[in-house]
Amino acid sequence: GYIPDLNLRLSIYRRIANLQDRTEIEAFAAELIDRFGPLPKDVENLLDLVEIKQLCRLAGVERVDAGPKGAVLSFHPSSRIDLKKLVQYIQKQTGTAKIRPEDQKLVFMRAWDDLPVRVRGVHKVLKELTGLL
Repeated sequence: GYIPDLNLRLSIYRRIANLQDRTEIEAFAAELIDRFGPLPKDVENLLDLVEIKQLCRLAGVERVDAGPKGAVLSFHPSSRIDLKKLVQYIQKQTGTAKIRPEDQKLVFMRAWDDLPVRVRGVHKVLKELTGLL
């Protein structure tokens, strides 16, 4: 494995869980590269997911379900998203985003056929939503 020592690997996982923002993630990735060599794809994916979770917390998104046809986002009841800005944002998506009337979830219709494209797409959407606070 990338980090053969189990205790060290567990310590690294704990540190990953405590990363707070993009700057910390990038600094941590640089440290891993210095210590263990180039990041395997699995480690890159893990760091991407950590950042997506942070963006979810910032945007008040409780859950993201993403697949090849797009994503469905559920907002936490305490989300601070400005509804007026959200409506304007959805209108700018020209038919590729909507609020589902039956459950108030935000739906994005996209062509995200493979995982890396899906991760980048979700990241972009969440980044845009944090701008609506």
